[in-house]
Amino acid sequence: MAEMEYVSIIIPVLDETKALTQLLKSIQPWRDQGHEIILVDGGSEFKHRSSISHLVDKNLNSGRGRALQMNHGANHAQHEILFFLHADSTVTENSLDAIRQGLKINNSVWGRFDIALSGSLWMFRIIETMMNVRSRLTGIATGDQGLFVKREVFNRLNRYAEIE
Repeated sequence: MAEMEYVSIIIPVLDETKALTQLLKSIQPWRDQGHEIILVDGGSEFKHRSSISHLVDKNLNSGRGRALQMNHGANHAQHEILFFLHADSTVTENSLDAIRQGLKINNSVWGRFDIALSGSLWMFRIIETMMNVRSRLTGIATGDQGLFVKREVFNRLNRYAEIE
């Protein structure tokens, strides 16, 4: 596998435990394949951080704020594809293949996943549908959608704006 195909998964966290642990356990097979998992804590007060250290490659601290945390994680990433993922996200076994395929299409440099909200209320289906349609039409995505980008483009675009 070429170096360009490996992915650094960057997860900003703040006082998240249950969902984070579930996510980290679900992506352990990715680590076995050579991808790296970077956890960036923005100042959590929870005491379970050491209990999840064995599930990540890098367990970093930064100031609060998702942009600050994600930029800090990107600074420490070793691979050329950056995948920014929220701690309460769920992924499929095929997510990394989808990233690699997405970047090959038309020489794309970034992409995002459709969002599927948890919960059974019919309003959630409308909200997720509208978010996904908006993203397809405008190219605007939210962090909840799982964003991936080539490192050189991320850096060239001056990374995430660290808005207070």
